[in-house]
Amino acid sequence: MTAHPHGNASDPGAAAPRHLIEHVSDQIRVTAGQAARLVRQKTPEPVLDTTGQVATAAKGNRTPLLALGAALVVFLLVRRGRGRK
Repeated sequence: MTAHPHGNASDPGAAAPRHLIEHVSDQIRVTAGQAARLVRQKTPEPVLDTTGQVATAAKGNRTPLLALGAALVVFLLVRRGRGRK
């Protein structure tokens, strides 16, 4: 019987990588949460208010934002293509 390099469900060692991935994911979530709290604490209140207003407006106007983003990507691709000629 050949061993599968990534383990299988009946292999007791297969849980170790899964456990490691969950542990690393938890660490990333904790670190991201700490970073977000630090940014909120250090950012002036008027900036936080403006950011919240922009986020609310963006959620309400997704279609125009997506269209604008797509137009920007097309513009940049065309500009890049013309610069190589």
